[in-house]
Amino acid sequence: MADLKNLNLVEKANKGTFLELKNPCDMSEVLTDEGEKCGDKDKVKAFYLKLLGSDSNTYRAALKEMKREIKQASKGGKNKNDDNEEDVERGVARLLAKCTTECYVVEDGKVIDCTEQEMTRLYMTYTWMREQADVHASSRAVLMTS
Repeated sequence: MADLKNLNLVEKANKGTFLELKNPCDMSEVLTDEGEKCGDKDKVKAFYLKLLGSDSNTYRAALKEMKREIKQASKGGKNKNDDNEEDVERGVARLLAKCTTECYVVEDGKVIDCTEQEMTRLYMTYTWMREQADVHASSRAVLMTS
């Protein structure tokens, strides 16, 4: 028998799920550090993000904040219309950064700290990463299989 209690997506979304980042040019290939961080090819580590889902309290609060900021920028005369592309992209990057609770990513030979500021920068710099994170965080099916 179906039971709504089994579909408590807010609870599951608040826990978060892991996403292994894929090569944007070959989605069948998981990105890895190729053992470079520890100098041992036998200890290859996949790049990953842990993301709260779109039903999470954090995601919903960040979405409200993003909408409010874009609306304020529009009212302040900064933008002629509400969907200024750069403001929306930055808003989505910040929203996803707030929902990224853990990560392992190497950039320029260095492991990136999983801070809101660093993740916002990465999501703005690497649009493919932002797209993968956005799709993952928005997928309720991911929550049901974790």
